[in-house]
Amino acid sequence: MTDDAVSQYLNDIKKDGIIIYDPTSVSKVRAKKTQLLYSVPAQQIAREELHNPLTANVIIFMAFAALTGLLDKEAAINGVKDFVPAKAIDLNIQAFNVGYDYAMKLKTSS
Repeated sequence: MTDDAVSQYLNDIKKDGIIIYDPTSVSKVRAKKTQLLYSVPAQQIAREELHNPLTANVIIFMAFAALTGLLDKEAAINGVKDFVPAKAIDLNIQAFNVGYDYAMKLKTSS
């Protein structure tokens, strides 16, 4: 997501919705008082912890799954296994766990 995308879509989010963004690519987001706002630095985590920027999508996907509760953890991990190349499964499972754990820490601290 970019600042332009935030400007374009922010008003489409329900008044009690959840906003998850990466501060690496979005400079500011203003949520309504009834909305939950979570900052997940997926790109930074991907580079610094996993040493692979391509894992940022899996990190943010798992943050979404953990923070919204819309996707069961097992279903999400199976989705990762089904859609990434075999040689990249281990790295993506690491990204899965990092994203999930980061989001759960956010969820318990809010």
